Amino acid sequence: GDAAAAFLAKGGAATSEETPHPEGAELQISVYVDPSMDSCSTDACVTYIQKRWDNGQCSGGKCTTRQHELECCQKQWTQVRKELSWWQWVLIIYAAVSFLCCLPACCCCLCRRRK
Repeated sequence: GDAAAAFLAKGGAATSEETPHPEGAELQISVYVDPSMDSCSTDACVTYIQKRWDNGQCSGGKCTTRQHELECCQKQWTQVRKELSWWQWVLIIYAAVSFLCCLPACCCCLCRRRK
């Protein structure tokens, strides 16, 4: 109450003289976590795929659930879809079609060399 008001009014850190603490008093801190600010890694889709291959095993220092990584991956895809312009989509589609058309030709060339 009063100690917090004094702290905010002064704009600085309160000293122990300004905030008396009786012996054995417990300090309670209220913590609110905003769900929209959850911690998604920058490579959530890669992490999600790794968890699928590892059957959900925790790897690295940060353990999250497969469902959490799936939600983060979906958020990232939504963001990517919104940020790409129409001509970037055209290039992506062209590259994908070119790859799919050339893939059988490359496989046939490899098969002919083995004979």
